[in-house]
Amino acid sequence: MDDLPKEELNGLRFIMAVNVCGRHVMYKTFRWGTPDKPDNVKLDEYLNNLKSTSTANYSKLTGKSKKFNKTQKELINKSSDGSMFDVSMLHLSIKLACENVALFDDEKWWNPSGEMEYYISAIKKVRNDVLHGQLAVTDKELFEKIIEFRELLINCLKTSGDRYMQDQNEVDIEMKKLNDDLDIIMEKTLGMEDIVTHISDDVKQLMLDESSKILKEAFQKIRYVNPVSFITDDVLLKVDDIFVDVEVKEGKRGGDGKHVNYKDLLQIVHNISAPSSQSSATLQQDPLTRPKMLLLEGLAGSGKTTLVKLVAEEWIQGSQGNLKGLDNYELLLWVQCRDHSINSYQCLLNSLMPDVSINFKNLLPKIMNLCRIIIIIDGLDEMNTNSIKLVESLLHEYQNSSHTTFLCTSRPEKVDMFMRMIPEEYDVKNAELQGITKQLLPEFVRRTHQEILQKTKSNRSTNKLVGEVMRLSSLHEHLKLPMNLTFFIYIWDTKTDNLNTMPVTQTELYYEIHLLCQEKLKEKLVTISAKMNTMNKEDLDSKVNTILKKIYVISLKTLSIDQLTLENSTVDKLHLDCNNLGLPSDEVFSAFFNLKPIWTWRGVEEQYSAPHKGIQDYYSALHIVIALKEQSSGIPDFYNQSVPDTDTAPSLTTPDSFGKIKEVLEQTLKPVAVDMTKLVNVFVHVAGLLHLFFDQVPESFALEIVRLLRESGVKNEYRWRNILENTKMNTVTCQAIADNINTKRNIKIEDKSVGSYAALLPYIKPSKIRITLYDDPGDLPRLPELLSSLKRHHCTLFTLSHHYGYAETATTSDDILRLVQPRDQLEEFTGLLSGDGVALLPPSLKQLRLAVVSDDHACHFLSLLHAAISSSLPRLTQLTYNVSSEVSAASVKTDESLPSRVKVHLRMKDMTNDAVSRVCDLAQELQPPDGYYSLEFPGAILTEEGWRHFVESLDHSGVKVREEIKVPDSTRLTNSQFVELAKLVDKTLRCKIWDGARIDEFLDEMLEMEKEAWK
Repeated sequence: MDDLPKEELNGLRFIMAVNVCGRHVMYKTFRWGTPDKPDNVKLDEYLNNLKSTSTANYSKLTGKSKKFNKTQKELINKSSDGSMFDVSMLHLSIKLACENVALFDDEKWWNPSGEMEYYISAIKKVRNDVLHGQLAVTDKELFEKIIEFRELLINCLKTSGDRYMQDQNEVDIEMKKLNDDLDIIMEKTLGMEDIVTHISDDVKQLMLDESSKILKEAFQKIRYVNPVSFITDDVLLKVDDIFVDVEVKEGKRGGDGKHVNYKDLLQIVHNISAPSSQSSATLQQDPLTRPKMLLLEGLAGSGKTTLVKLVAEEWIQGSQGNLKGLDNYELLLWVQCRDHSINSYQCLLNSLMPDVSINFKNLLPKIMNLCRIIIIIDGLDEMNTNSIKLVESLLHEYQNSSHTTFLCTSRPEKVDMFMRMIPEEYDVKNAELQGITKQLLPEFVRRTHQEILQKTKSNRSTNKLVGEVMRLSSLHEHLKLPMNLTFFIYIWDTKTDNLNTMPVTQTELYYEIHLLCQEKLKEKLVTISAKMNTMNKEDLDSKVNTILKKIYVISLKTLSIDQLTLENSTVDKLHLDCNNLGLPSDEVFSAFFNLKPIWTWRGVEEQYSAPHKGIQDYYSALHIVIALKEQSSGIPDFYNQSVPDTDTAPSLTTPDSFGKIKEVLEQTLKPVAVDMTKLVNVFVHVAGLLHLFFDQVPESFALEIVRLLRESGVKNEYRWRNILENTKMNTVTCQAIADNINTKRNIKIEDKSVGSYAALLPYIKPSKIRITLYDDPGDLPRLPELLSSLKRHHCTLFTLSHHYGYAETATTSDDILRLVQPRDQLEEFTGLLSGDGVALLPPSLKQLRLAVVSDDHACHFLSLLHAAISSSLPRLTQLTYNVSSEVSAASVKTDESLPSRVKVHLRMKDMTNDAVSRVCDLAQELQPPDGYYSLEFPGAILTEEGWRHFVESLDHSGVKVREEIKVPDSTRLTNSQFVELAKLVDKTLRCKIWDGARIDEFLDEMLEMEKEAWK
């Protein structure tokens, strides 16, 4: 503490006097005034059980006046005897609980007098004045303050001792203790532990008042995103204007976790039942006492930074938004791992809030440790030497802080490395960001396009754009990633040629965006420079391409050393290269780089950097592929240049051998060793660019790029499928990727993976396949190819949800099921079959879900199905009918009964009050001899009276339900109404009713209580 000015130490002494001595005097008054309160009884319990003879003010209050706020409740729960109450809480406790004190609004509490009430309030006022006043106090001022405060405290002890008839010896002892404590505080040299122990609350509040305001101002720029900043500065989008729900999965990595609403993101870390990623030894520690960490991973462009920017935005706004639990945090710190100017926690504090850091000096970290803080660390995959030190210092600083939460983002390839950095004290939870949910894709496209339209003033149709995105997103998984979608939207809005030739692979999107950057630069150069205006197109293209090749090399080199920003020496050299070519360097830089604010020890500075790490990856991949193309004699005109550039085109010494890609890397990066894990997304783009640069990709290139992807850390099938899509399903690439697909477990195929698996299945070892399609199969052009590829495999599940769930407008599934060969291991089928289609069902079936769409369909189909179940489907045990509202009871009559082994489920959509009789009649006619196993009514809209009528009608019709009735989550019944309905169902139908939102245990408990009461 030697480096604190003497005046500030004086201020801290007086704060200590108020907190130690003032609080103790008030606590003694509280204890003397509540003689009947046991130490182990909390204040609220004591007040709610006051004796009828009590004179305490609490007994005279009513309603809300008797309620404590959240902070007060926390103090009461933490300290049953009140010994940990602060001055404000003690003041309130005395006014509420002490006997024989003035009423709340009595002037004794504020008018100067010799009454105990005035002295109690005066102590609180001193505390408030200290908290909000100037910290620095001269020796003379301190001496005067202590004399005045000592007199105030002694008078308070005297009057409260008299009021509560305390023995004079005890009062004298307390006054001696008070004088001794004040003398010690005046004389002693304060240490850090004294401050943290005795005056931390007040100092903490002083720090919070200053720092929260400064941080909110510093984070203003975080609130905005511009995903196309390297094309235009005009598209600045406020994060909460364009943000829509993203798909977040908690727990298991690789897309297999539990779906979590993004609004519950911060709740994951407080979910004790959720699995922790730390070692089993660490789990022995109480999770409630450990610092929390949520590690949020996602592919490039999946919206990680946008999501944590939304967290920051809502904190800036005072947590008035959607994120649950954000209001629990007093401060938010933001760390950008791409920054290389900050290497410690103290440096971070100095750069984020320099004035606070100067005022509190080395006291600041200690006080920060007492605050509820959320620390956002964005871009762990972008860490450099300095930011690694910064992150390590943060992890060390807060490893014993139970009220701190880290929210970290990373690409998947760096997660394992970071996990090894985390101290075992942390309770770590994992979540994976998988892009925008399908339901909200249209909303995201509309919002983003409308924002872009305000800048571009184009007349392109948003509705047509939405339609095109929805069509393509069913075929291409990468189009649910926000960055890729934004690229697509911007290209759509600015593309001058045929919109039918829109790019569809991820690399094609980057390719088109990069073309737009170049076109915009060339247009600007011609406009601003007469010299450029007279230059022929070939010369201009050549000069721009020469400088671009240098930029590509710079991108790869900076990427290899974990840098996104450019060193000053690199910027100077590139400026010189531009000048030598006669190109205005400022225009070139603005076309391909961003000036980004970086927090440094000197304050906020601007440095050039790649617009996004995904762009840096793409530029790096361009260098590799151009080098390969040049060595293969000739490159596309777009990249052709008349000026040789030996620095950017490594010479391949073995042009026909395997390993050319790695050789380009080694020659470009030497003497830096090639770290494959840093280049995984570069290799993804190389795989995509090879198909743009070569009419026929050399087999050695295709095989090598797959090997490099594997070495760089690509493991799960989701990523391999994305890579395959990016290469447009090249045969050689398919063969190479097929060896990386895990065939020991079921292969699950959905709409977006139809194309990739259609290409892969011919090369994968014989496997069990499960196919679930949600959209119209007619919109999946490669579905026939996929089904024809099943011949070497065993399809065990085939679901056509569109035929089953939207059956009124769908064709039958007959033709599609016919293409599934062989079918002898098919165990589950869902769809819509005609009567003739029943013959396609194999004996291996165990579960069958089929739609019934009309009277004609029911008449022909049901009798054939029932006969087939009895004669040729011996293993079938589960049968579900999804019956349309167009089907009548008469049409479902059949003489063919079902065997008792089959559990029958009936599903009918959109039931209303008016349809109750029709539904009951149909259920009665279609009912098997043993009744239904379950009934389900999605989309039903019934009143309470309608539900009661429906249940009673089922009972009167003789309908039996063995297990449960499922109704919509949106059932508009109160809990009490639903309990009454559940009792009626239990009484009449002897089964359960379930709506998905009300848990079974709740209903079981209520029913048991009712039964006990009846007994």
